[in-house]
Amino acid sequence: MKFRHALLLVVVSCLLAPLSASSTTADEQFLAARAASRNGDKDRLEQLAATLQTYELASYVDYWRLLLDLKETDPAAVEVFLNRNENSYVAEKLRTRWLRQLGEQERWDVFDAQFPRLQDVPQDLACYSLQSRRLKGDPGMLDDALPLWLTLLEPPDPCYPVLEALILDKRILADGVWARIRRQFEANKTAAAAYSMNYLPPSQTPDKKLAQTIIDAPLPWLIRLPGNFSGNRMQRQLAILGIQRIARNDPRMAAEQLRRIAPSLSKDELGWAWTQIGRQAAQSHLPEAIEWYQQAG
Repeated sequence: MKFRHALLLVVVSCLLAPLSASSTTADEQFLAARAASRNGDKDRLEQLAATLQTYELASYVDYWRLLLDLKETDPAAVEVFLNRNENSYVAEKLRTRWLRQLGEQERWDVFDAQFPRLQDVPQDLACYSLQSRRLKGDPGMLDDALPLWLTLLEPPDPCYPVLEALILDKRILADGVWARIRRQFEANKTAAAAYSMNYLPPSQTPDKKLAQTIIDAPLPWLIRLPGNFSGNRMQRQLAILGIQRIARNDPRMAAEQLRRIAPSLSKDELGWAWTQIGRQAAQSHLPEAIEWYQQAG
């Protein structure tokens, strides 16, 4: 009886062993395919893909194959994959990568056909879509782009042509450019703010050295300002930006400097500067914070 029981265990073990080994081998091949994709080993990936066509994650292997050589891949092959795996994670990932490439290559007809099928739209692809609409003369494109002006403070590269279209078509004037720069200073995105200064009219555009001075060490420049600079908009705007930068480290010094230059500033400029000082003071738990907020009006 014991012998028969032992024999049964041996037979069962022999039957199960090939299944286990086969499963493990497929998993290992899948991991090897992923490694080949990451290493850019196209030949190895193709070899492994041929053995994984019935594997439960075969769609990932096909995704890696397409992704490895996406620039040279036949668009029809990409569309076949997307249609076969529609509404899946890998289809969304491939469509995102493909749309990004199509935008870079300005292949707008193919881009426009695929873009509406994207479920989760990254900002750079949204801007490529706006670029395409502008090239096609879509009259609503600028209206849809306008909200980005004060919200997209550190834009990805495809969004710059969209923002610049607002300038070229005079949907944004100097007031709007300064408003964007102030928003960028508030968000501490000073490199982006320095770039935005290029959109100002020449009479209001500081040189790069002065812009960097306002960002890095504005106090000496503020002290050297003339007694009355109310007629110079660039100096007024740079002055309140400098006040904002000082307030980040020393709200009391910023308040002292703002009182000194206040006669040269407009009510709105003063209000913005006092708001910045009040905010920084509140974050530092200074007792003057409420007073400075009240100064903002």
